[in-house]
Amino acid sequence: MSPENGLFITHDLGFAAFLKLHAFELVSARKDNGLFIFEFSDPESKAIDLRLTYINSEFAKFDSEVKGLKKLISVS
Repeated sequence: MSPENGLFITHDLGFAAFLKLHAFELVSARKDNGLFIFEFSDPESKAIDLRLTYINSEFAKFDSEVKGLKKLISVS
């Protein structure tokens, strides 16, 4: 995650969804060498401040459970 020229970039799908829920404009989304890259418009550099809000939210817990279920299925 990094603020860059009015953009905020994250590789975390769950945090990207959280930013969308908080009305951040998604500028681009792509996958490069298996890595997600989400770029959001963030001229006031507010996205970085939402990291702790996200980590302490029920949304982060939900995302963690989804990841765990995916791992469970891929092992089977």
